[in-house]
Amino acid sequence: MAEIEPTILPQSTQIQTVCPSSSSSTNSLALTIRGSATATFTGIVFGFAFDKSRVFELNSIRGQMVFERFVMLKMFLAAAGTNALVIMVYSKLKPDQFNNKVKEKYRKLSDDRSLLRGTCLGAAMLGFGMNLSSACPGMVLSQLGTGMTNSEFTFFGCVFGVMFYSLFETRIRAFASVGYTPPPETRFIDEYFPNALGGQSRVDKTRFALAVGCYAVVAGLELLSPWDSTNEVDVNNTAECTLGNVFACRNWPPYIPGIIIGLINMPLLMNLNTCMGTGMSYQNAAALPFLLFNREKLIKKVPSLSYAVSHTPLNALQAWPIYFSAGAVVGAFASCTSTPISSFGTVNGLPPVEGFIGGFLMLFGSRLANGCTSGHGISGFPMLSIASFFAVPAMFTGGILGGFLLQAIMGKEEFMPSLQ
Repeated sequence: MAEIEPTILPQSTQIQTVCPSSSSSTNSLALTIRGSATATFTGIVFGFAFDKSRVFELNSIRGQMVFERFVMLKMFLAAAGTNALVIMVYSKLKPDQFNNKVKEKYRKLSDDRSLLRGTCLGAAMLGFGMNLSSACPGMVLSQLGTGMTNSEFTFFGCVFGVMFYSLFETRIRAFASVGYTPPPETRFIDEYFPNALGGQSRVDKTRFALAVGCYAVVAGLELLSPWDSTNEVDVNNTAECTLGNVFACRNWPPYIPGIIIGLINMPLLMNLNTCMGTGMSYQNAAALPFLLFNREKLIKKVPSLSYAVSHTPLNALQAWPIYFSAGAVVGAFASCTSTPISSFGTVNGLPPVEGFIGGFLMLFGSRLANGCTSGHGISGFPMLSIASFFAVPAMFTGGILGGFLLQAIMGKEEFMPSLQ
């Protein structure tokens, strides 16, 4: 999901009521129910798929960043490639909705911040935080749902990172905007290279080629390091896991959950005009207490809270990221308890300090970059957002450099402990 800053309406404007017709009221209620149900359902699927991939386990991300395991990259590329196809199909089915609503959100990804100080620096911090916490913002939800030890410390680190960014947003934005010049309306690769990539047909071919490229890399990685080898997973499936009983499997090939996660973007696009993203849910959740206050007066008294208050979800549709995240926790729990031998609470996590600091860096970095792993990587990348084409390499650069640095400091056994 694009990390877009909402507009703060005056309190008087927010509480104004109009007597609607019964038909408009019914339509509004139907949209709210459909949007909320879509967010919750897709969140459940997201969490279920994440558990089956086992990407959230301690060694998956750390092993990826030091090129010893490739579960994370297989899942990530499968999701991004599938979402490229989803966006390609959706843009043809609903061209006006895509261009006027969905695409406009991603057009603002690099607003008010330079690509270097904002997008790249924030994404690099996100990548380093992923390594330290062995998670990404969405994975933390799966860790909570599966009862991973100490995952709550990573979660609180994420929330604290959002709160810290919000309190100092004015100063941070001033730093991130150094060197920023308002760009022209070329915020997407196809607009930047109109002669080579302009036009719907060429854009479709570009997204299709991106999907094929992602799948090809996944296939190559699978040949080099099969997903069910001892190098890729810590705990193998039991005998009950068969093609006729896939829900009894603890592990699925990571590209299968990746494809599923890519596909859930279609109902999100159809019903909420957005793609998947989990970083904003932490921002919205941290702002929920402001519902108890007069927000206009609160901002006047404490101006530094204006950014945090602006993310307060004022209705069910604005709260959809929270529904999605809650659904992800439920989905992960349902998956890990659906196997013949429940894996709930059996996965070892990080020491609390590592998890908390890693979570802090992840969410602080994602707010600075205006997007998280899923917002820039799985969604923004196939959306052909220029900001995302800078953010994804920066994220992996921060993760890779951080991985080798942490491994050198901690030692390999502590960096990637044996879980057998």
